[in-house]
Amino acid sequence: MYEQQSDPTVAAGLRGFIGYVLGDGQTLAESVDFTGLPPSILSNDDLSTFLDTSDEWITTRTGMKERRISHVSAVEMATLASARALACAGLDPGDVDLIVYGGCSNEEVVPNSASGVQVTLGATRAAAMDVNTACTSFIYGLSAATAMIQNGTIRNAVVIGVELISRYIDWSNRNVAVLFGDGAAAVVVQATMVGLATKSLKRAKSFLKFGGNWKRVGPSLSAITFAVRRK
Repeated sequence: MYEQQSDPTVAAGLRGFIGYVLGDGQTLAESVDFTGLPPSILSNDDLSTFLDTSDEWITTRTGMKERRISHVSAVEMATLASARALACAGLDPGDVDLIVYGGCSNEEVVPNSASGVQVTLGATRAAAMDVNTACTSFIYGLSAATAMIQNGTIRNAVVIGVELISRYIDWSNRNVAVLFGDGAAAVVVQATMVGLATKSLKRAKSFLKFGGNWKRVGPSLSAITFAVRRK
């Protein structure tokens, strides 16, 4: 089971990041439910039992205290995040026109991982595509969905950011092992959001570069589910 969690700091970071990328007037849905955290926690103290490191060393360099380790596949995490995001937005899987799966730890190339989410979720009308641009996969996916909504191709999209990094990490490398965990997030983008920004990637790059809240919150965002809509 995945636990439900609501963190005011994470919520503030998400509102700042999504609002900045999409443009003025965009907010999280009032019924946002922060969920989908894998239950297994790997703390800094845990890492120090098999690495030459400490809680103080990791915290002062990254700000991280713990990371989550998933016991299920990335597609399962992504499906759960998508289902909860749709519930927040008040939509059914049949309302979805597009699923964008952003991640670089995909378990399959053909068929793509987005198709796995589409089938499991029951979004029978939805097109499905993967986007792999490493750490920026979610941002590119959000920009692609925005463009398709603006040109009238679709009305409702689910954009997912998901990684299952723990299976690929060199756990003997202190410089890498302390940084990554597992998790998934999904956002619903709807055609009613008239003011979607056309320069999402540029705005996101500027936000990250100049120190928005998303940068401070870091990898703990990876397990958040939320929905976006216009007031």
